[in-house]
Amino acid sequence: MRYSEILTAAGFFAASASAAAIAISNAANIAFATPLTALNSRSASEPVVVIGQPAPLLLITCADPKFLGECETWPGAELKCYNFPDYFQNRITSVDTRIGLMDGVQTCTLYSELGCGGKSHAFTDAKVDDLRPFGMDDVAKSYMCEEEWFEPPSGER
Repeated sequence: MRYSEILTAAGFFAASASAAAIAISNAANIAFATPLTALNSRSASEPVVVIGQPAPLLLITCADPKFLGECETWPGAELKCYNFPDYFQNRITSVDTRIGLMDGVQTCTLYSELGCGGKSHAFTDAKVDDLRPFGMDDVAKSYMCEEEWFEPPSGER
């Protein structure tokens, strides 16, 4: 998934005689270069839609109920399967999938087998302090996360 951020071009681009570059402060890996003619057709105060990659998905897991015991934060890319390291396999009792996203929800699925196979349970925008009621206590060996972004109502853009 991708997200859009509306910026005002004024103050965010620098132009030379033949080209312009748009750079966004505090936004790693987002920069655009374009011929000046492409910028001449729009006013400097018109909004520019910048497309970039969202923050990585994150999953918090803890070995004991109520987020006690050893806890880890795991990064993830959307719809990519990750195996937990040996030291954390079959030890997870609480999970939090509510981190990493500002304008959407995150679903992380825990799997009982390596490679995202076997028994599974998906947790959407959830902070679950005990996996026993879901039959997933101390069985997870891998996980996969995905995100769903929400477009703001047209009046809020």
